[in-house]
Amino acid sequence: MLGATRLMTLQEAMARWEREGAFEVYDGEIKPLTPPVMIHQWVIRILFRLLDAHCAAHELGEVIQEITFVILEQSQWVKGSRVPDISFISAARWVEYIGNTPDWGLKPLLIVPDLAIEVVSPSDSYADVQNKVDHYLNDGVRMLWVIDPQRATAGVYQGDRLAALKENDTLSGGDVVPGFSVALADLFKMA
Repeated sequence: MLGATRLMTLQEAMARWEREGAFEVYDGEIKPLTPPVMIHQWVIRILFRLLDAHCAAHELGEVIQEITFVILEQSQWVKGSRVPDISFISAARWVEYIGNTPDWGLKPLLIVPDLAIEVVSPSDSYADVQNKVDHYLNDGVRMLWVIDPQRATAGVYQGDRLAALKENDTLSGGDVVPGFSVALADLFKMA
């Protein structure tokens, strides 16, 4: 049944995730998520630990691993859903979100992250990754990191700008995650 296109409410989407497992919604089309390989999970684990420690120490916001965020249209209709490998939401936006969403703990995120991180798996096609990039930016993600462990590279997208980083470059949180940086060489060495 995955791949079918039709509008669904948030409750219908949540019930479907329970029955069929994780998927994303792009332009009304349901895309199943493939199980990641170990290098993919390992890079996520390392990056999550580094980013979470930095954000906690400086009270910058919340870092969440592999949580679905949903774009709603007209109150309860799912326009799209994404599952970044890592999401960051600034402290001010997080406080406002949980204040305005009393049942926030029982739903997927109903807020677009400030930073979304995608780690490329060997099975990901260039077209699929680019499609995700386009949707994240259109959703309103302020910064997107696309980390490719196989090529030891990263793409940093912010608005219409792309910084293509190589192994000897440093990945920075810029004004989205102030003070955070990690050398790609160190990140990939840990992996």
